[in-house]
Amino acid sequence: MNHESVRELIFQSNDVSRGRFCVSSVWAQRLIIETAARVSENDTPSTRYEIPIKTILSAIGYAHNPGGDVYRDLEDAAMEIIKSVVKIRRGNVTKIFAPLSVCIVDRDRNVVTTGFTFEALPHYQNLKREYTCFQRQDFLGLRTRRSQDLYRFIQSWINREEGYVELSRDDLFDLLNVSQALRTKFSRFYTTMLLPAIEEINEKTQSHFFAEPIKGGSGGRTSRVEKIRIYFSAQIAKQQKQIREAAIQRETEKLKDMNAKEAEACWQRTAGNCTINRRLGKCRYCTTQGRMWARMILNQTKDEPEQGKIAWNS
Repeated sequence: MNHESVRELIFQSNDVSRGRFCVSSVWAQRLIIETAARVSENDTPSTRYEIPIKTILSAIGYAHNPGGDVYRDLEDAAMEIIKSVVKIRRGNVTKIFAPLSVCIVDRDRNVVTTGFTFEALPHYQNLKREYTCFQRQDFLGLRTRRSQDLYRFIQSWINREEGYVELSRDDLFDLLNVSQALRTKFSRFYTTMLLPAIEEINEKTQSHFFAEPIKGGSGGRTSRVEKIRIYFSAQIAKQQKQIREAAIQRETEKLKDMNAKEAEACWQRTAGNCTINRRLGKCRYCTTQGRMWARMILNQTKDEPEQGKIAWNS
């Protein structure tokens, strides 16, 4: 039984970091990481690790003694881990194996007993190259599974000189276990899942990520997003965020200018007397924007407005 030595730095193979964990529970991945923090070079698949429940709770800022809800969450996570698999794909070879061989929640002793499977242990032991390293505390503090998956994946690329990694849409969906229904609604996925995950990582870990959608085709507004580029260098991420925000601001101003000119043209055609569109129930431009702009224009001239003679400052 091994429960004395606990490392604050987690080491695992890049294959595992970039693989797909088929679990939905935050607690399940926490238990795997707590197990990895106790692996030593002489351990075997028969080695068992005792993880004090209070240790897990203190790492996530839970100061109270474990109650019924905590035990149930851990028991549900234990059941899910035993049923789950890790999927690793390298070229044309796909490896699928269970991460843990045993997971026992002992309410009397307040410990969880775990052990790696024969296939999983080498991915956490005696790693010499192609491995990922990250802070145990950082990972345990993440409160969503997608944040956990994204964090360990990007950490496996952290030494790239380019300062970023690119994923195709499908690879990103697979990594984060996105449902088939949501895969057809990228903008919704981006705003409700990917960005919140990155914001949580930036807030609760020492890392700083920034995501940039990469469109295919001409790259216009209607072009389909084909890839996501994720920057993990703090300096580069900050620069790219400023560039993207400036581009969005320019597009917003361009759209406002276009709408204002269309509203002015409508105002000029009708001399301010809009004809209500019966289907819409309003004039498309004047009712929504034109009158606001017309007031601004009228305030810039002393003359009464006449059709075709409205001043415009471009």
